[in-house]
Amino acid sequence: QRPMAATTEQRAQAAAGTSHAPASESGSSSAAQAAQVDKEGFLTKQSVWLKDWRRRYFKLIGNQLHFSKTPEEAPHGVVDLSSCLTVKSASDKTGKKYSFEVATPDQTFFMYADSEEEKDN
Repeated sequence: QRPMAATTEQRAQAAAGTSHAPASESGSSSAAQAAQVDKEGFLTKQSVWLKDWRRRYFKLIGNQLHFSKTPEEAPHGVVDLSSCLTVKSASDKTGKKYSFEVATPDQTFFMYADSEEEKDN
């Protein structure tokens, strides 16, 4: 399992403002599942509708952050980082240590890592 959060943040920051395609929480293609995984690991993500916190397995594939309940399951959501506007710490907004937000034109996703080291790697 490779550390995930900081690389996601760095990639999102690098991609910010380069595209305005919407992010989505819908499934992914089998081509994406077969693509090279740049980073992977667990993060806890706030659900969009119920606002509760759920531990999810994330795979960074290019500029797309796919997530599922377990490493074995097919992704049930994706965040398109090419449309990312900002990535910043969000501890003040979430009340969670090691949290950050990923803002796209359509949604803001809140996530947190288990440690500062995981967030920064």
